[in-house]
Amino acid sequence: MVSGFQAELFEGDLSKSEEEALQLIQDNDGIHQSELWKELDTSSRTGSRIAKSLADSGIVNRKETTHNGRKTYELVIPEQDNSSSVEFNESELPPELQEASPLATSIVSLLQKRGEVPITRVDREIDRPPQAVDEAMGELIERDIVSIERKTLYGREQDIVSYLGL
Repeated sequence: MVSGFQAELFEGDLSKSEEEALQLIQDNDGIHQSELWKELDTSSRTGSRIAKSLADSGIVNRKETTHNGRKTYELVIPEQDNSSSVEFNESELPPELQEASPLATSIVSLLQKRGEVPITRVDREIDRPPQAVDEAMGELIERDIVSIERKTLYGREQDIVSYLGL
């Protein structure tokens, strides 16, 4: 079964398949999604659903990668220190962010470095559960620090996040 930190937080909330997948991820210090479903002896579709469910609930991080020449996802247990993977320089932050959450500050830092970013990239770059990223984005939009608009970027129409301080 699931051990340590995950067991305490998610005991009883996971299906048997999710528990087995989480145990595999823990035992291997991460695993490619394409290997996970093989190890679980299930279909790729079922493996993908399990991985997405674990990622959506914030139990694992799911990052797009290439393995054996094919697109897949790397599944890893997030660090427990709750720090964001995006660093920021407090002197570059607008005064409106002094009372903002650390996650909102990390998002602004990413946007300061990159300018316009597809919203899906924000989800991948900020190493947090999608719900937490959505809440921080809502906080930033409410304070008029960022905006989201539909644009054509990289040849397709998508939602783009822009830092309004640029």
